Amino acid sequence: MPPFHHHGLRFETLHSAPRVAVLPSPHPLATRPSISVRELFHEPWIVADTDDDVCRDFWLAASHRSDPPLLGAATRSIDKFIQLVAAGEVLGLAPGAPTPPTRWSTASSSSPERPATPSASPRNSPAAPVA
Repeated sequence: MPPFHHHGLRFETLHSAPRVAVLPSPHPLATRPSISVRELFHEPWIVADTDDDVCRDFWLAASHRSDPPLLGAATRSIDKFIQLVAAGEVLGLAPGAPTPPTRWSTASSSSPERPATPSASPRNSPAAPVA
Protein backbone atom coordinates (compact mmCIF):
# COMPACT_ATOMS: atom_id res chain seq x y z
CA MET A 1 0.00 0.00 0.00
CA PRO A 2 1.12 3.58 -0.48
CA PRO A 3 3.11 5.25 2.27
CA PHE A 4 0.41 7.75 3.26
CA HIS A 5 -3.10 7.79 4.70
CA HIS A 6 -5.38 6.61 1.92
CA HIS A 7 -8.85 6.23 3.36
CA GLY A 8 -11.49 6.24 0.64
CA LEU A 9 -9.01 5.71 -2.21
CA ARG A 10 -8.46 2.60 -4.30
CA PHE A 11 -5.06 1.84 -5.85
CA GLU A 12 -3.76 -0.37 -8.61
CA THR A 13 0.01 -0.89 -8.69
CA LEU A 14 1.51 -0.08 -12.08
CA HIS A 15 5.13 -0.11 -10.98
CA SER A 16 7.03 -0.22 -7.72
CA ALA A 17 10.55 0.68 -6.69
CA PRO A 18 12.58 -0.44 -3.70
CA ARG A 19 13.72 1.97 -1.03
CA VAL A 20 17.47 2.57 -0.96
CA ALA A 21 19.75 3.89 1.78
CA VAL A 22 21.10 7.40 1.27
CA LEU A 23 24.48 7.76 2.96
CA PRO A 24 27.32 10.29 2.79
CA SER A 25 30.16 8.97 0.59
CA PRO A 26 32.67 8.64 3.46
CA HIS A 27 30.24 6.51 5.50
CA PRO A 28 31.77 3.07 6.30
CA LEU A 29 28.77 1.26 4.75
CA ALA A 30 28.65 3.40 1.58
CA THR A 31 31.02 1.16 -0.40
CA ARG A 32 29.18 -2.08 0.32
CA PRO A 33 26.99 -3.49 -2.46
CA SER A 34 24.15 -4.15 0.00
CA ILE A 35 23.35 -3.50 3.64
CA SER A 36 20.56 -4.30 6.04
CA VAL A 37 18.43 -1.37 7.06
CA ARG A 38 18.98 -2.47 10.65
CA GLU A 39 22.68 -1.59 10.30
CA LEU A 40 21.64 2.07 10.10
CA PHE A 41 19.41 2.25 13.17
CA HIS A 42 22.10 3.63 15.51
CA GLU A 43 22.49 6.79 13.40
CA PRO A 44 20.34 9.95 13.12
CA TRP A 45 17.68 9.71 10.39
CA ILE A 46 16.09 12.45 8.32
CA VAL A 47 12.45 12.99 9.23
CA ALA A 48 9.78 13.66 6.62
CA ASP A 49 8.20 16.92 7.82
CA THR A 50 4.59 15.85 7.48
CA ASP A 51 1.49 15.45 9.62
CA ASP A 52 0.94 12.04 7.97
CA ASP A 53 2.33 9.50 10.43
CA VAL A 54 2.01 6.66 7.90
CA CYS A 55 4.31 8.52 5.50
CA ARG A 56 6.76 9.52 8.23
CA ASP A 57 6.93 5.97 9.63
CA PHE A 58 7.41 4.46 6.16
CA TRP A 59 10.51 6.60 5.48
CA LEU A 60 11.85 5.93 9.01
CA ALA A 61 11.53 2.15 8.39
CA ALA A 62 9.38 1.96 11.52
CA SER A 63 8.03 -1.49 10.63
CA HIS A 64 11.60 -2.86 10.87
CA ARG A 65 12.42 -1.29 14.25
CA SER A 66 11.96 -2.48 17.80
CA ASP A 67 13.18 0.80 19.34
CA PRO A 68 12.27 4.40 18.48
CA PRO A 69 14.46 5.95 15.77
CA LEU A 70 17.24 8.43 16.47
CA LEU A 71 15.80 11.50 14.77
CA GLY A 72 17.80 14.10 12.92
CA ALA A 73 16.56 17.17 11.09
CA ALA A 74 13.09 17.33 9.56
CA THR A 75 12.49 18.59 6.04
CA ARG A 76 9.93 18.61 3.23
CA SER A 77 12.63 19.17 0.61
CA ILE A 78 14.62 16.46 -1.17
CA ASP A 79 17.32 19.08 -1.80
CA LYS A 80 17.66 19.76 1.92
CA PHE A 81 17.69 16.01 2.59
CA ILE A 82 20.62 15.58 0.17
CA GLN A 83 22.47 18.54 1.72
CA LEU A 84 22.08 17.11 5.23
CA VAL A 85 23.27 13.67 4.11
CA ALA A 86 26.27 15.15 2.27
CA ALA A 87 27.17 17.07 5.44
CA GLY A 88 27.07 13.81 7.40
CA GLU A 89 24.27 15.00 9.68
CA VAL A 90 21.64 12.38 8.79
CA LEU A 91 20.95 9.39 6.62
CA GLY A 92 17.70 7.96 5.40
CA LEU A 93 15.77 6.13 2.73
CA ALA A 94 14.70 7.26 -0.71
CA PRO A 95 12.95 5.62 -3.64
CA GLY A 96 15.30 3.51 -5.75
CA ALA A 97 15.65 4.15 -9.47
CA PRO A 98 13.34 1.67 -11.18
CA THR A 99 13.46 0.86 -14.86
CA PRO A 100 10.74 3.12 -16.21
CA PRO A 101 8.18 2.05 -18.78
CA THR A 102 9.16 3.05 -22.29
CA ARG A 103 5.70 3.65 -23.72
CA TRP A 104 2.79 5.56 -22.24
CA SER A 105 -0.53 6.14 -23.85
CA THR A 106 -3.69 7.84 -22.74
CA ALA A 107 -7.00 7.71 -24.49
CA SER A 108 -10.10 9.79 -24.21
CA SER A 109 -13.56 8.31 -24.16
CA SER A 110 -16.95 9.84 -24.65
CA SER A 111 -18.57 6.92 -22.84
CA PRO A 112 -18.89 7.12 -19.02
CA GLU A 113 -19.20 3.31 -18.97
CA ARG A 114 -15.73 2.94 -20.49
CA PRO A 115 -13.41 5.63 -19.05
CA ALA A 116 -9.95 6.27 -20.44
CA THR A 117 -7.01 4.71 -18.63
CA PRO A 118 -3.24 5.04 -19.02
CA SER A 119 -1.21 1.98 -19.95
CA ALA A 120 2.46 1.15 -19.93
CA SER A 121 4.71 -1.23 -21.81
CA PRO A 122 7.75 -2.33 -19.82
CA ARG A 123 11.18 -1.84 -21.39
CA ASN A 124 11.77 -5.60 -21.52
CA SER A 125 8.58 -6.13 -23.56
CA PRO A 126 8.96 -3.98 -26.69
CA ALA A 127 6.17 -5.84 -28.47
CA ALA A 128 3.63 -5.34 -25.69
CA PRO A 129 0.55 -3.55 -26.96
CA VAL A 130 -0.18 -0.01 -26.00
CA ALA A 131 -3.89 0.59 -25.52
